[in-house]
Amino acid sequence: MNESVELRSVLADPSLAGVSVVAAAGASEFLAAAMALDFAAVTVNLAGCSERDEALERIGAALKFPSWFGRNWDALADCLADMSWWPAAGYLVLIEHPDAWREAEPESFDTLLEIIEEASQAWAEAQKPFWALLPEM
Repeated sequence: MNESVELRSVLADPSLAGVSVVAAAGASEFLAAAMALDFAAVTVNLAGCSERDEALERIGAALKFPSWFGRNWDALADCLADMSWWPAAGYLVLIEHPDAWREAEPESFDTLLEIIEEASQAWAEAQKPFWALLPEM
């Protein structure tokens, strides 16, 4: 079995989904594999972001959140649990360059990861994979 087939098998398994750290050099392979599975796959570029409100704005834009997105933690959790405006076989969010925000607001960054992990677990119960990937530096 080749690597891309193996990667697609892993991504397609909702019980394995969640927040994961991946090699930065291989991030594009994850995106390609997700798209081959008909996932909604996006990149959230947090370069230069140093505060929660800006991070939420970038996440909302990348995931095409509806206009009612309230740009707070509860609204993020609600949107990630719904995704009815963007139906897909699964979801993959690549979070690039989070370092400035992680250093400026470590508790907020941890809250983001907790919310994503909770959403991923809820989607797994619905048999739909939801991934968030952080390229390692």
